[in-house]
Amino acid sequence: MRFGVWVSVALCLAVCQVAASTYDNEGRMVPTPEELDIMLPENKRRTLQETLLEARWAEDVKSALTRRWNPSGSYGPSNVACPALPEGSNYQGYIRNALNNELGPQEQDYLTRHRNQTRSGWQDWLSRAQLDGNGGIDGGVEQFLSQHQPVVGFAVSGGGYRAMLHGMGVAQGFDGRNDTANQRGVGGLLQLADYFAGLSGGSWCTGSMAINNWATAQDMLAYLNLEQNLVLPEDGKTKLYIDLFRDTDDKKDAGYPTAITDFWGRALSYHLLNRSTFPNEGQATTFSDIVNATNFKNAAYPFPIALAIGRQPSEVMINPNATYFEWNPYEFGSWQPNFEAFVPTGYVGSDLNNGEVASKDKTCVAGFENFGFVVGSSSTLFNAAYLQLLNSNSTKISSEIIKSILSDLSNEKNDVAAVPNPFKGYAPNGDGNNNHFLTSDYVDLVDGGEANQNIPFEPLIQKARDVDLILAVDGSGDTSNWPNGSSLVETEKRMNLSMFSSLKFPRVPDMNTFVNQGLNTRPTFFGCQAQGTNVNNTPPIVAYMPSYPYSYFSNKSTYQLEYKTSDAQSFVDNSVDVATMGGKMDDWHTCLACAIVQRGLLRTNKAFPEKCQTCYTKYCWNGEYNTTTPGNYTPPIGLPEFITSNGSVLTEPPVTGSNESSGSAVDSFFGDGAASLSEGVPRTLALAALTTVTAAFALL
Repeated sequence: MRFGVWVSVALCLAVCQVAASTYDNEGRMVPTPEELDIMLPENKRRTLQETLLEARWAEDVKSALTRRWNPSGSYGPSNVACPALPEGSNYQGYIRNALNNELGPQEQDYLTRHRNQTRSGWQDWLSRAQLDGNGGIDGGVEQFLSQHQPVVGFAVSGGGYRAMLHGMGVAQGFDGRNDTANQRGVGGLLQLADYFAGLSGGSWCTGSMAINNWATAQDMLAYLNLEQNLVLPEDGKTKLYIDLFRDTDDKKDAGYPTAITDFWGRALSYHLLNRSTFPNEGQATTFSDIVNATNFKNAAYPFPIALAIGRQPSEVMINPNATYFEWNPYEFGSWQPNFEAFVPTGYVGSDLNNGEVASKDKTCVAGFENFGFVVGSSSTLFNAAYLQLLNSNSTKISSEIIKSILSDLSNEKNDVAAVPNPFKGYAPNGDGNNNHFLTSDYVDLVDGGEANQNIPFEPLIQKARDVDLILAVDGSGDTSNWPNGSSLVETEKRMNLSMFSSLKFPRVPDMNTFVNQGLNTRPTFFGCQAQGTNVNNTPPIVAYMPSYPYSYFSNKSTYQLEYKTSDAQSFVDNSVDVATMGGKMDDWHTCLACAIVQRGLLRTNKAFPEKCQTCYTKYCWNGEYNTTTPGNYTPPIGLPEFITSNGSVLTEPPVTGSNESSGSAVDSFFGDGAASLSEGVPRTLALAALTTVTAAFALL
């Protein structure tokens, strides 16, 4: 039992959030005692131990008879013939130098096809928003689109299943296939948008919708099977862990480090993928397989991006200037200033030095970027939590098992998603100081929210993408598991650092003002500009879309890894209301359209229509602050006061709501009945555990 309890603990940890954690004297993130109980209550720990022991034992017996060595189609990466080297002066071997602020050729081709076929859709959407004809855009919508077709991106926050469901619900609120979205005016914007980025739980939303051929949120609820706990399902739990052990064994046998992310990512695949389409729960499904989806081939939907952070060698705390890495269906890399380099996603894992193949047999690697691993690489929010667990109130035998496991796996790769470094030896423009991973064998990826920027703005504020408006879909758990704008605040702080001076992000207020003015209760526009502003110096407008209880308390715990079908449906329905303002604001479609076209109007020197001026006054942040400490944030179910007052009231909601729906600490993670504690592990189980550990070490 090489991974045993350690795996179970780690899987629990992967959905933690920065704001809820503390740090040890070495600066490493550790859970509080209360969070430790959420991660692994003792009675469920025993159940999971028994399951893992049974699974490990069963797999060891089979492995002793027939060992698997990276078979084709398995989770383990495979050696393949290398593709032809890309052509162009901006390539160093397989590395694309993006210092020229240009998109990769495949992404550019996708965007060109997507934008060509959505031109008529934009004309219809903007016309329905009453921006054509009298009182609309000067010269009409058709002329405007010929001069500047808007670029729109979705950015879905982290926050476990809570953030994933909020992201899917908001997407449904803008989906042209959804009757409610169409009736409330904004349906179709999902199909018109150019980008859809996700981080942590948001990457589960982004990746799963894209690889499932942009299934509707309603269809996704059927795939997700959320009634089964992610790490301890009622049905087939032994088979789950036998499969996880086999898959990670394949990867380790192929010569790659395995860690918590491998287990976590494989467990996610059991829920995020449509089983009728992807065999063996995505065992051999890669993130780049998104390119095979019909809607991706047809460039019919936004271009998907998943975001993680690259932790520098010997780094524990993540610095504000951390290097963000993005996964998209074509490329893996970073827009970090002065680095800006990308490699083909499908061949991540290959042994490269300065972009050239360095393997002795001159082969490349395919299959490393497993779909579950990629979306799991943005969910690794823990550094020393398993060490903290050694001091918990677990049984003596449990602690001995954990210590044995850690003695086998205790290295710097346990708490990260280790990716063979494709940028080793690469010096952008001849300066190796611009590559923090110059000599590293691995790029160690951690949760994209570890720098406290829990919304993936970074890919969407790049000059190369020139986005006009970002829909910031915030399902964070900042205060009582509701968002309070802190992700925007932290992103602005990062953009104020000198190294990011070439990037633009709108000014935003402090968290107290967000709450006191009710800016976290309804859509708010940040970055609105005055008529005549030089658009070359302006950031994209951020349309903030925070979770709020229109009809359902959606402030579930980040640790909650199972939902009743009725609760998941209510969650999505509530987030549709967030996207559409409950259908109660008649001007919402017009005003959102006005925000989308503002930068285009500035760029083409067109006057803001009068109705847009009215919208900007109503929905844009007014630039005022209220930094007094707000009361306990517990909004009641119902419409926010901004809506009931038709935009005239800017205030914190009444403190009359309930946060009970977020669940107790123990119940959140393992569901009902988890609060009672068990006695110690039986002696027979202890002996079995030690026997299995010994056998596992011998075989693996």
